[in-house]
Amino acid sequence: MITIFRILDRFLIVIFFAGANIVSAQMGFHGNLYLSASQSLAIADESFYFFEGVIQSESDTAALVFLGTAQALNASQQSHSQAKTQITAQENFSFPLGQQGRYLPLGLQQGSAAALAVQLRLGPPNFQTLDSPIEQLIPSHYWEIQGDKIAQVQLTWDQDTGLDNALEDLADLLFLGFNGNEWEVIPAHITDNIISNNGPSSFTSGMLVSDNRIDLGLYEALALGSRRRNTALQVSQAITPNGDGLNDVWFIDNIERYPNAKIWVYSRWGKEVFHSAGNYHNQWNATHNNNTKPLPEAPYFYRIDQDNDGSIDLEGWLYITR
Repeated sequence: MITIFRILDRFLIVIFFAGANIVSAQMGFHGNLYLSASQSLAIADESFYFFEGVIQSESDTAALVFLGTAQALNASQQSHSQAKTQITAQENFSFPLGQQGRYLPLGLQQGSAAALAVQLRLGPPNFQTLDSPIEQLIPSHYWEIQGDKIAQVQLTWDQDTGLDNALEDLADLLFLGFNGNEWEVIPAHITDNIISNNGPSSFTSGMLVSDNRIDLGLYEALALGSRRRNTALQVSQAITPNGDGLNDVWFIDNIERYPNAKIWVYSRWGKEVFHSAGNYHNQWNATHNNNTKPLPEAPYFYRIDQDNDGSIDLEGWLYITR
């Protein structure tokens, strides 16, 4: 077998010969490879295996190009492309992208026969205007995209994404697209994790898949975000401390978001019967100042300074009945 490397324009073409006839062969990648500015490595073989090493470039004009039906296989944290990666017409493809020892592929399914270039960026983008349903853009990484391909898209995250610090519930993870003006929500769902052999997605790694095919020509970048949640305090107006497990304590929804909140409860004659100086954990069971003496059935008046800034944010009546 003879291997010929040939430079055509700015593409490095790798062709395998057997005798006088061109045949398909499995190509493997070992060791690091650097692409200088405006240089592209074009893969025409059906299967290109990442065994070890990283394809690197400091220039946005360099590219790893998969032609025709060529696929990237076996990419991992140890072996991937840091350079911009482009496909020409593939319906299904997993972009073998990584940076700084992290592997964060972007996948396509049911794609149209159109080209798409993708580049992984670490850190937050400069354009951070968010549509109203979005609480925050996850600042770990994003993917710049260029092309008019229509496809179902898969986004990934790893343990360095920091989802456990950004989310209370994995169900609040959002698939975002930047439309040139702002980040908007693209309907999506969490599915099995391709990074860990199709195991379940978790806070440390996983995959988010768009519900439908996306017209990628409408977006400049894709990223992960978190859903805006209702953070307002919701105060229960009744305590029934009779031991039946229902309303036995005074419950304030979202109070854990305000650990410095100060709370006062008074009798209808203005006598303080309960006070919390912070870190209320929905534990008050209608006893006098948290001792064992139960308060009588009656209406009581509460006041809450949720930020401990000297301003009362909520006040109203609650009722103790047994």
